[in-house]
Amino acid sequence: MLKYRHAKRLAPILGKHLSEFILEDLSERGIFERIENPIIIPAPMSHKRLQQRGFNQAELLAEIVSERTGFQLIANLLIKTRHTVPQVSLKNKRERLTNLNNAFAINIDGTENNLEPIKKRNIILIDDVYTTGATSREITRILRKSGAKKVLTYTLAH
Repeated sequence: MLKYRHAKRLAPILGKHLSEFILEDLSERGIFERIENPIIIPAPMSHKRLQQRGFNQAELLAEIVSERTGFQLIANLLIKTRHTVPQVSLKNKRERLTNLNNAFAINIDGTENNLEPIKKRNIILIDDVYTTGATSREITRILRKSGAKKVLTYTLAH
């Protein structure tokens, strides 16, 4: 509903619940995994899709989660390098898993400075829906390759 019916007014409500879940989960993980001072990154969308929709639902949720948790938000660290077919329109798992291959990158300004905020850091990736995990896997691969310590993905729906 947030995404397809352009119901941006739901973001604060959904973001509040997602924040509470994240804080509870991190509290439980904290003892074993030492998730300290994570940064929040929303799943990016292509420029074309952003123009069509007018907003990135993952970024709206990430802003609320950042406000409610106090964790730093870095909204423009990742970019989607190419427009892809929406995952929901693909019929089988194999198509969904390959659709997003090499579709994301670190938004680098020509230097390595953009990598500093994520090197050896725990990252919370925020997205709206987790279906096959293709988005999460591809973004995690990019972040880990760029030096992130651990990437945890949180979504509204699975």
